Amino acid sequence: MEATVICSKIPSALTGMNLTRLQEESSSMPTATVCMTHMWTYNIIAGQMTRCSMPIQSIVVFVLNDIPENLVDGSQGNTRLSATSIVGSGTPGTVFPGQGDFGLDAVLGSSGGDDDDAGTYLVSNVSILLVKSVVISDASGGSRPVTGATLSYTITVTASGSGSARSVVITDSIPENTTFVAGTLTLNSVPLTDEADADAGDAGQTTPGVVTVRLGDIAIPSQEQIITFDVIIN
Repeated sequence: MEATVICSKIPSALTGMNLTRLQEESSSMPTATVCMTHMWTYNIIAGQMTRCSMPIQSIVVFVLNDIPENLVDGSQGNTRLSATSIVGSGTPGTVFPGQGDFGLDAVLGSSGGDDDDAGTYLVSNVSILLVKSVVISDASGGSRPVTGATLSYTITVTASGSGSARSVVITDSIPENTTFVAGTLTLNSVPLTDEADADAGDAGQTTPGVVTVRLGDIAIPSQEQIITFDVIIN
């Protein structure tokens, strides 16, 4: 027989009983666990009482996998985590004299002092392709890269693979000997302000001399993202 009583739920029948009396009352129970404080529990086995750490405590373990570079998109990996008590393992209820906290006895819980779990992961390989093009327009209606000519840039962003690309940010340096044309930055034909504000882009605010556009998370499959802006040759 096994009984577990949490601190805040000790039955009224046990209230006021001292440890000696509790030990005597437990002599008919092969195993009992009674929480006496928030820090400790008292195990009563065959009428003998020992103190130990709370048996209901647990920890969360995160496992990080190094994914080999040669795995292709869609590959599956397997991970197994095993844990064993530092004092040993065996049949639940086994006592290890003097192996618990502060030299007290350690008692194996329901897992027998060891456990394991397995998980799988799927390799998602996302590729981001950037294609940049430029159209030159000079004052005479031609396409010569002369002083005063306008360079209209288009950056096409294409994502492929599977899964999602997280927090994608596109940056492009404003060419030397040119000046960014205020109000020309767009994303998918939607104008963006030049300031670092609530919209997705800015010109020279996040990083001086650099156009920045924050695309956020891109789920695959996704449509192309098109960024445009103009500069003038000095």
